Amino acid sequence: ADCYLIVKGSVYSVSSFIDSHPGGAQRIIEQCGGEVTALFSAIHSNFAWNLLKNFYIGDVGQNINAKVITTVNTNSNTEIFKNLPNKNSDDGAEDDE
Repeated sequence: ADCYLIVKGSVYSVSSFIDSHPGGAQRIIEQCGGEVTALFSAIHSNFAWNLLKNFYIGDVGQNINAKVITTVNTNSNTEIFKNLPNKNSDDGAEDDE
């Protein structure tokens, strides 16, 4: 499953980083689908903030190019990731591009 985190209103896809996380994979997995600004800010260095930029995929509420988004856990925060429109879908709607 994919893992998405929200930090300061931005969405990050951190699935590929889970196994490399210095604090252990479980620390990230427990937060998948959640808003983690306070937690991230409290324990991460400038290095981690700079690294996080590599996983940015968009802002909360912004359409992103993804067919299916799932999360590792099913806490209530995952609701924001369900049913996001797929910019490549053939729904008859015009893209803003």
